Amino acid sequence: MNLVRGVADLLRKSPQPPGPPAPPSPSVRGGSFRGADLDDAPAPRVVFSDSTEEGVLSTLWQKYENAHDKEEKEKSLQIFVLQFVQTFRDWGPYHIEEFVDQELGSDETVVGCSYGHPSEVILILIQEISLITSTITESGTSPESSPKHSDQLEPLELSAERLHVLECLTILTRSVHNCRVFSYYGGVQKVTSLLKAAVDQLKALNSLHAVDDQSSDQAVENTRMMLKILICIITIISNFMKLEPTATRDPHFVDTTKYVRSSSYLATVSPSIPENTISDALQHWQQKAIILVLEAGCVNRLVELLRVIQRLNLKEQWTDLSLHFTTLSTLRSTISGTHAQNHFRSIGGLEILLDGLGLPSNKFSVSKHSSISRDERDEILLLQLLYLEILSEAVFGNINNLEFLCENGLVHKFANSISWPAFMIQESHRQKDTTKTLLALNSISGPVHFLKITEWNDYSLKLSIALCSFILPSNVVKCCSDETAINQISASIPSAYQEQSVRWMIRVLLTVFLCIKACAWESELPSHIKILAKTIQIYTIRTFRRVLVSAPALLAAFREEGVWDLIFSEDCFYVGSSVEDIQFHIGTENQNDNVKNNRTATDSQSSYWIDVNILQVEAISFLEFAATLNENTYNLPECSALVDALEHCVSDAVVASILLKCFRVILQLATQQTLASFKSLDAITRVLKVTCLQAQGLRNSRNLPRPEITIDRDDSQTKNIEMTSPEDRTDHTLTCLKLGVNLLKDYVTISSDGRILVLHNAECIECLFNLFEEESLRKQVLEQVLALFRLPPSSAQDHAAKLHLCSKYLENFTQANKNEKVNSELLIDLLVSMREIIMMDRVYYQNLFRNEGCFLHIISLLNGTFNEATGERLVLNVLETLTLLLEENNASKAAFRVLVGVGYQTLQSLLLDYYKWLPSERLLDALLNMLVDGKFEINEKTTIKNEDVVVLLLNILQKVCSLAHRDVITIL
Repeated sequence: MNLVRGVADLLRKSPQPPGPPAPPSPSVRGGSFRGADLDDAPAPRVVFSDSTEEGVLSTLWQKYENAHDKEEKEKSLQIFVLQFVQTFRDWGPYHIEEFVDQELGSDETVVGCSYGHPSEVILILIQEISLITSTITESGTSPESSPKHSDQLEPLELSAERLHVLECLTILTRSVHNCRVFSYYGGVQKVTSLLKAAVDQLKALNSLHAVDDQSSDQAVENTRMMLKILICIITIISNFMKLEPTATRDPHFVDTTKYVRSSSYLATVSPSIPENTISDALQHWQQKAIILVLEAGCVNRLVELLRVIQRLNLKEQWTDLSLHFTTLSTLRSTISGTHAQNHFRSIGGLEILLDGLGLPSNKFSVSKHSSISRDERDEILLLQLLYLEILSEAVFGNINNLEFLCENGLVHKFANSISWPAFMIQESHRQKDTTKTLLALNSISGPVHFLKITEWNDYSLKLSIALCSFILPSNVVKCCSDETAINQISASIPSAYQEQSVRWMIRVLLTVFLCIKACAWESELPSHIKILAKTIQIYTIRTFRRVLVSAPALLAAFREEGVWDLIFSEDCFYVGSSVEDIQFHIGTENQNDNVKNNRTATDSQSSYWIDVNILQVEAISFLEFAATLNENTYNLPECSALVDALEHCVSDAVVASILLKCFRVILQLATQQTLASFKSLDAITRVLKVTCLQAQGLRNSRNLPRPEITIDRDDSQTKNIEMTSPEDRTDHTLTCLKLGVNLLKDYVTISSDGRILVLHNAECIECLFNLFEEESLRKQVLEQVLALFRLPPSSAQDHAAKLHLCSKYLENFTQANKNEKVNSELLIDLLVSMREIIMMDRVYYQNLFRNEGCFLHIISLLNGTFNEATGERLVLNVLETLTLLLEENNASKAAFRVLVGVGYQTLQSLLLDYYKWLPSERLLDALLNMLVDGKFEINEKTTIKNEDVVVLLLNILQKVCSLAHRDVITIL
């Protein structure tokens, strides 16, 4: 008790004036005791009014006070109590906030029970508590003298009238005035003693159940009686602290009024004021009330009671969850502040809460699901959520309590405990015919007919918020988008706790996802598992981001725990969109206050919303934010995760596009860090490889028919899901290709040595020329290739790289000419660009191309099936390029002569074959240009510089004249 009193003293924010000493328990009913002077009770004095109902009560009370013998007094009190319950069952004080923490004059008298009841009534009812406690302790089975067998039990000697006394107190403790009187006369201590006696009695009964396989009817009846008493006791304590009924106190989780059966002795009313309008004065009273409860040792008894309740549930000896919910809700009110949390841990409270997260009873197992109602299934899910929220409040901000959850084995236990509803549903899937277990749009599955998709979405949402509330307060997790407010809240959280909570959460999620993976059915996650997993993931990602906003230094902790491996994994980011995501979006879109402001999602979300699930957008946005933090001196881990994700999403052009946009944002906002990361990761090469795979896939799919996908939902329903059309897929892929090339452009523009690094990277060069085949990219790719050629060869390494660049350039001639029908447009672009390259440094590139066998590549272009519309243009471009390659370069002319013969005989044959022995004027002009190593001008003095062209030109003219002569003879 001294320990509890010490904890309560530490909770006080300011010194409190000493209250009256706790009065000793009276020895006889109705007697007074020292310190119990009614004149000294909290003012004002309340008396019954003359109204019909209160007038009856006033008369009955006078009759009780005037009774002389014990039997008459007891009977009169029973009548008064019954009438009091009937009169005030739905009573609640008016204007409660006006009477909080303030007193009227000591001589003031209030007529009528508008906000309280007569003090003398409260005093007598408090004295009745002691008699009930004695009865419970002395009768039935006490821990000290319990019979060996349950068939020796005697019934508890508690009449219904005695229990009505407790119900009266549940009514009285709804107002501040009554609670003051209740506290003044030692009501808190007495109700705590009653709680201890009732818990001890319940423990003894539980022990008898454990000994006997078949409990007697009397043991069952005694247990039920104790449960009814305990519900009333806990409600009195709860009302004393909260000034409103436990039954309606927690609508966020459950309306526990539905648990109160008609035979219950618990009265319930609606709260007198909304919870969100509680005044500061009322909160101050609640704080004082909590301290009084702590001093009395109530928390210890509540924890003991929870332990006994859990044992009863496991043995399936009790299925009414009303006491369970009421006890948890009351206990929740006492966990405020570090000292209360420490005390709670010291008495084993954390272990009890952790145990409560698990399946409460085998009664709710899959094998028995057919006998369980839908309401009962909902109740156990709500119970789990309540346990989780209370555990969060008992741990939040307290590093010692959190370290308890980090102990060996407890992380795994915690993860399993929050995952069991998913396992339960999945096992139900497996016990049914596999042809009848696919998701229907309005329910989780056929066999789990009692759980609607909307209810499962709601459960997943609340579970996710409760999980994240271990890191940030739940109101921040839910909807807070004000970064200033978040920073202020986060600053109040101890940094050591914040770091440890992040580490713990990542470990929990890794374990949860392992559990989820165990639910995979034929490598596909069931829809309800997918909804749960995605909801948890999206809220944790948002919470992680909010933590980094206020505490960027925690990025190191995120990295050490493998946050990117967690987020960008098969269990998270790579779980693709599905029909079930429609429900997922509906369940989360109203909570999505973060995505609308994400830089990554801004320009892509509107276009690709149907194709990209919200989880992927959140994950990319979080990574982008972490990679561009001002405090982040290096972003290698983030860039590595981004590149890995891009490579994994190569078949998804939409996601790949968003990843590429993220790359560009990171490069622009964190330039130096990102350039260093790109160099370490060889990121540009990997990006270009992904782009090439996209381009190859586009070429392969252009002629494919549009797929029709049919998804069978059950025996009677079939739905056709319209997928992205081929045209849309083509557009998305082209967008992705352009983004890839643009990223390269940004990189080489920003980086001083970026272009040199690309030039020296053989894989980059190969990717560039692969992309050159895509017509929509040709101009952009050529710009980059020409920029590489413009780099001055300052070293032997540069020269070798340029030589390789020339070789890859020439290979494209062969690539474009490999089909039966020549791609003339591509070849023309290559030839035009080649001439532009040569003009940068004519002699240097003439020699470079010659050394790489350019003449063979170019001459081969004339040996194919030409397109009629572009064939001659190709021939003329070949001749123009050859002219530039040979211009004033004797070594090149000698090499070309060796290839095609003296007088260019091979070239002559190819030209005549193409023109069918009727060369055009344009061909002759091109040959004349080649003759003079440049532009032939007939009106100017020119010099023949290529003698082999003389022979070529004369032979062609001779063939033409010969053919013309034959034609004339034939005509004659």
